[in-house]
Amino acid sequence: MLTMKPSLLLLMACLFISFGFKGIPEKKQMSDKDRMKHEASAIPGVEKKVLNLLAKMTLEEKVGQMVQITPDLENDSQVVMFGKRNVGSVYYSPHNFTINDWYVYEKKYQERFLANNRLKIPFLSPHCFQHGAIYIKDATIFPHNLTLAATFTPRFGQEMGNVTILESGDLAHNFIWVPVVDIGRNHRWSRFFETFGESYYLCSRMGEAIVKGIQDTVITSPYKVAACAKHFIGYSDPRSGWDRSPVVISDQELYEFYVPSFKACIDAGVKIIEANSGEVNGIPVHASHRLLTTLLRDELGFKGLLNSDYQDIRKLATYHHVAANEKEAAYLGVMAGLDLVLTPHDLFFADDVIALVKEGRISEERIDLSTARILRLKFELGLFDHPLPRNDRFDRFARPESIGKALNAAREAIVLLKNENNLLPLDPQTSKRVLVTGFNANKRMATSGGWTVVTTSPKAKTIFEGITEQFHDSKVTLVENDTEKIISGAKEADVIIYVAGEDPYSEERGNIQDVNLPDDQLGQINAAISTGKPVILIMVAGRPLIITRVYDRCKAVLWAGLPGYEGARAIAEILNGSVNPSGKLPFAYPYTDSRNLTYNQKYHDLQLTKNLKVPWTFADFGTGLSYTTFSYGNIQLSDTIINGKKASLKATVKVTNTGKLDGKEAVLWFLWDEVGSITRPIRELKYFEKELIKSGEGKTFTFVIDPVRDLSFPNEKGEKLIEEGYFTLSVGNQTARFRLKGL
Repeated sequence: MLTMKPSLLLLMACLFISFGFKGIPEKKQMSDKDRMKHEASAIPGVEKKVLNLLAKMTLEEKVGQMVQITPDLENDSQVVMFGKRNVGSVYYSPHNFTINDWYVYEKKYQERFLANNRLKIPFLSPHCFQHGAIYIKDATIFPHNLTLAATFTPRFGQEMGNVTILESGDLAHNFIWVPVVDIGRNHRWSRFFETFGESYYLCSRMGEAIVKGIQDTVITSPYKVAACAKHFIGYSDPRSGWDRSPVVISDQELYEFYVPSFKACIDAGVKIIEANSGEVNGIPVHASHRLLTTLLRDELGFKGLLNSDYQDIRKLATYHHVAANEKEAAYLGVMAGLDLVLTPHDLFFADDVIALVKEGRISEERIDLSTARILRLKFELGLFDHPLPRNDRFDRFARPESIGKALNAAREAIVLLKNENNLLPLDPQTSKRVLVTGFNANKRMATSGGWTVVTTSPKAKTIFEGITEQFHDSKVTLVENDTEKIISGAKEADVIIYVAGEDPYSEERGNIQDVNLPDDQLGQINAAISTGKPVILIMVAGRPLIITRVYDRCKAVLWAGLPGYEGARAIAEILNGSVNPSGKLPFAYPYTDSRNLTYNQKYHDLQLTKNLKVPWTFADFGTGLSYTTFSYGNIQLSDTIINGKKASLKATVKVTNTGKLDGKEAVLWFLWDEVGSITRPIRELKYFEKELIKSGEGKTFTFVIDPVRDLSFPNEKGEKLIEEGYFTLSVGNQTARFRLKGL
């Protein structure tokens, strides 16, 4: 008998441990049959309808439901084929149609489709209405997500969702690809403007509000609309900053920063989630069973429909090269957990999946699971009862009340970063001649950004037009953004407004090498400054372009982001003082391009930044001035000790408006865990409220600290850790310290 020395046995044991050997088998995955039972609809009668219809379907018809396709609207034979193949979802490429055009197309296509569909199963009609019904001409357009986040008011997110479905629901647009709840931790990323910024807490609150707004069944009755949270998960922090490029995230970081916003949407009842187009830690997410099934369904409890992004099954073979061909890519995607696949122009995916089932590589039970999820959604939306659009309620489109909601959101989203010597609001007596210039001063598309069709809409005012309309008693002159013309025009001006930024973009079209404001714009701003006239800089962009070289010499700076159709008016109202600014940055505005640090950086990063000759940011997360002033009193704690995780601590602070104007103040509460077994962020936003405080008035704000919710953090397995120790609470310029013990 072969024997081993104890030292050799010990060595082998260590090797098993180091290479991840597990002596206890992992918990068995739920079977497809069990999943179907687990995910059964809570709506009475729906599950019976799902199972009855599923039993009538052929394999080809089941797989057809898993296809999401983009049609040629003028190709009649194509719609006949799609109907016969039982395609589950039809995605129209972006069009700037009028509401009546959409009605005609949706009605015609669905009628023709159903006439050629054996089981009369209507298709889903998804649309990418990012900040309003953006592909319906003259719809109401809100600020983009990043700008909306600057309001620190989730109600605006819910109103945006409400207005979106109010203007599109009657068209049978029943599947909306919002909200984007990726966390904006990389300023270079081309889709940064689609995020709600750096805070997962802020993102969670805004995301869940939009889900509730989109899925508000009262507004669109008898139609219902499903929201889609995206892009699950880790999409927003590519190492290169370029869209759809590799992401590396530790499991612990994934759970701490990227999971919460999706979990919030799931808890809010979101019906659809879309997968990340890129790869995380070397595995394309569309091929990751770990992320799309184990994490999303088993750990986070999602029971809805999982949608692919554009061509992303095919790209497993052609882009990521983890599959030898498209058939193998289809196998990976289905087995990872995808239900509905945006192909988008052919039925090859369906043909491949049918072949894979016939070969025995994918079970028909697995196909039944996805098909049931799709049918369940259709029944829950009432699509079988109301498959066609209606045109008798178009008076609800672009109502004054809806436009007012978008305008109010834009007013509270504009962030005043600098106001030297109280230059703003502009005094009509000393600012009778206003020169407006700059890259984005007279561009209709500028304030709305990507994912918007505004080429013919008179609603999308240029900032020059907005200023002209609001400055009735001043001479407002537009000067071409040319250095010599700016210098010449300044001779006849009292103040210069330079509107800087970038052209609209989306996805890969927004990939850039350098996030500094371009040299030509910097040169023009410097020329304006050289005239000696006060310069107001307005940033209209989807990410924080670096403006350090001119920031100190501009007398006032506004970050306007992408404030939507009503943005030009909102900016002008802030400039003339009819609106008191109240926006606050949802990200830390970097001082240089070389440092991509977030507001919730680690303590080690903080120490390194202290040794720099220049600051790491010139406008931190939560920065935002007002035309009035606010004073924060001392934080009052109900105790300095929390005894056990079932206890709580009440913190209050009195905020007083010490200025002459009424104003709104967003009160942001941050926590720092001073010592943790996993390094902790120097601060984490845990709660916020925004209130109107009248001049001379004081209001008390309260934050109740729940140890499990507010003081815990996840490990690399997603398990909550809660540890005894000291915590620092901060709000405004005040701090207080307390201790957690007795665990």
